[in-house]
Amino acid sequence: MSSQPYIRVISSPSAFYFILLILPSYAVGLSLEYVSDFTLTTRKNYEIINREELSQEEEGRQQDTEISQSKSVTELFTKLSQENNAKFDSNLKKNVGMMVRITPRMINYWATELKQIFQKELENKELPEFSRTLMKLNVSILTPRIHNIRLPRFSYKVQCNNTMEIILHGGSAQLLSSYRAVYRTIREGHLEANMSNFIINLKLKISTTFAGKLLLEDIVCGAEVRSIDIKLTPKLHELVDQGLRVELDETVSVAICEALEAFTNKFEQRLNKLIRSPVVEIKINDTVTHLLIDTTISNGILLTEDYFDFPLLGSPTVKKLKSDEHLMKSPNDKVEMVYLYVSESVLNMFLKQLATFGDTALQLYADPEFQKMLSLKCSEDEECMGDLLQDTELYVPDSGRMIIKIRSPLVASVRNGFALIDLHLTSFVTYKQEDVDVKVLEFEWLATIHVSNEYLNEHLAERVQNHLFSSTIYYKYQSAENTNASLQVVNLVVSNITPYVEVIPNYGEHLLRLISSRKKLLEKLLAEQCSLARTTNTLYKMVYCTATFRNGTLVIATGLQWNAELFYQFSLFS
Repeated sequence: MSSQPYIRVISSPSAFYFILLILPSYAVGLSLEYVSDFTLTTRKNYEIINREELSQEEEGRQQDTEISQSKSVTELFTKLSQENNAKFDSNLKKNVGMMVRITPRMINYWATELKQIFQKELENKELPEFSRTLMKLNVSILTPRIHNIRLPRFSYKVQCNNTMEIILHGGSAQLLSSYRAVYRTIREGHLEANMSNFIINLKLKISTTFAGKLLLEDIVCGAEVRSIDIKLTPKLHELVDQGLRVELDETVSVAICEALEAFTNKFEQRLNKLIRSPVVEIKINDTVTHLLIDTTISNGILLTEDYFDFPLLGSPTVKKLKSDEHLMKSPNDKVEMVYLYVSESVLNMFLKQLATFGDTALQLYADPEFQKMLSLKCSEDEECMGDLLQDTELYVPDSGRMIIKIRSPLVASVRNGFALIDLHLTSFVTYKQEDVDVKVLEFEWLATIHVSNEYLNEHLAERVQNHLFSSTIYYKYQSAENTNASLQVVNLVVSNITPYVEVIPNYGEHLLRLISSRKKLLEKLLAEQCSLARTTNTLYKMVYCTATFRNGTLVIATGLQWNAELFYQFSLFS
């Protein structure tokens, strides 16, 4: 057997994509561009309209204090990120809108699934025939086939300069064939070779191109078979057995590295095609729309033993993000399979792609409580629209209708533990007058919604549960009954009120009181009628999903079960 392992340098560099984008499409999308006369409340003090909101403002100040107290931690993470990325172009840093972090759990999961496919493919696989001259005998190995294969253990190491070493040690296989030995006479028989203790090392450097693609280069493959037991029937000379061991070691080692080279090129091409400009389907009520994700690498990748980080542009509309924006990563984000970091700016830009939001309407009159508010005859202890309108006898009783439409994309500010979302809405109220709907009032308003980690995770848990396909799957989030696990309207501002009929003089104040008194009901209807749902994905299913708001960043941690058909696209020989 050869004393030196086979080493192969693969000189052809090529793009290597290993970015697994999982954007839970029911997460809130938002927009930075917001043209309005209103004062946005996401970054300024709220306009308090009742005592309850005074209390909420105090709670908000306490949360801001906690944010201030954690500023040193934030600055530490930012400083570490800047030091790690100091060698990369500063202009690219400004365009990091998203980042995908892949942990060893995901890498090992893919390795396990691919090994199972490879094992099936290699069983009874026919290898090329070969001939060698040994002790003046011309020995030909005919129709060799692999049987009883057990693939080596998979592991990897990360070295400096984003170099990765893939290590395959162990395993065994049996090679069965016939042989023909020719020297004056012809001898024929059968060969059985039991091979074990494979040692395979594949080194590669992962870098990026100027076009923002990942590049696989400087590939070096080394392989050897430590143990080969040769059995010839009928038996030839012992020196022939030794020569066949050396030849089999070299032949198998060359075949292994050639197969790895071909697989790497195919893996790269197919994965590149799979994820190029991925489109995520979103279902908003009964309408399906799409989000386009830009997978351009916008910064230098970072490989460590605990995770692989791939910073992305994120949104195709991004030109130049805010220079002071940083994704809030944590060294502790290494437990789940995949982490997706989405900046506040990209969250906002995603919503600009959801044009159907402009047509979304809330049918508030369908709820009995809102129907009471639209009543033309008010009770003594509760105000209603009848107090605002004059000449109420002109309208048909119980015919009031109130519809809210989202006027422009949402605007959000992501804080630690929660997000504040501004909704710019337009509303109109109608009543029937002689079987004809008459518009009596139209107005605009700004509602600021508080979305907590608890609410978001409860929402994700429900969505994941609805799409699961196995009863053995577990959940990372267990909902608890508390006030944080719901949408909260923390501010309401009414403006541009346009009455089309006779109303009382102070109709603006009266209208604001009417709406403010139904805040809890509005929260309920917003949650029910504006929920987003993920459409069925044929490539993967989420096992679990959790999300966290971190000062300008939405962090999504998830586990996946991939469709078996996907792995067969990366098979060795197809």
